[in-house]
Amino acid sequence: MGPGPPAKESLSRPGRCGRGHARHGGRRLSVRRRGEGQGHRFPRQGNGSQENPFSPDLGNRYQAGLAPGTVSQSFPTEVGGTYQVTFDLSGNPDGRPVGDSLWSPSLKDVLVSATGALPQHFTFDTSAAVSNTLSNMLWQSHTYTFKATSAGTALSFASQIVGAFGPALDNVSVVETAPPPPTDKEQCKDNGWKTLVDDQGNHFKNQGDCVSYVATKGKNKAAGGH
Repeated sequence: MGPGPPAKESLSRPGRCGRGHARHGGRRLSVRRRGEGQGHRFPRQGNGSQENPFSPDLGNRYQAGLAPGTVSQSFPTEVGGTYQVTFDLSGNPDGRPVGDSLWSPSLKDVLVSATGALPQHFTFDTSAAVSNTLSNMLWQSHTYTFKATSAGTALSFASQIVGAFGPALDNVSVVETAPPPPTDKEQCKDNGWKTLVDDQGNHFKNQGDCVSYVATKGKNKAAGGH
């Protein structure tokens, strides 16, 4: 099988790449919380390096029956916090004739999901109308938003198509977005203050801190810090 897209992650079923092992390269996932610098990342695996600018197909081994590829990472999250995932999507423009065991449809489909949140499909069409190539992948930027339901969240990208030429993924990042500041004392009750911030992105130290912010119409800033 020929090389996949350069310097990107391919979420397709693997063909006979090298020894037939599933590998993936490309950039790492960064996860940032409000007020923090660079955080968790997808670890690089296989030969995803500058010396090897190609992204081999990702999934199970060829001998295992060409299972669709999935890449996933777990990271700490704040219960009730809203997180925005941004990523670039394309599709492997190579292919095989219909009827070949490695054939893939031109419409590449990846399912993005996070623990406790509704999954969402994203697609990229590599048909002649789009005409992307290995040297010009015509990357499209997408956004997926979820609300954390636990102290740890698993974010996954899973190919939904058959064959060896699937979706390609790059530039994945996750940022915790700030909710609007409270405007009513009721929002601070029942542990609501734990998921709220003031107009400068500061967390509240306790319920009273949150109520004070509302009562003074934002003059008393949250004491919990970023």
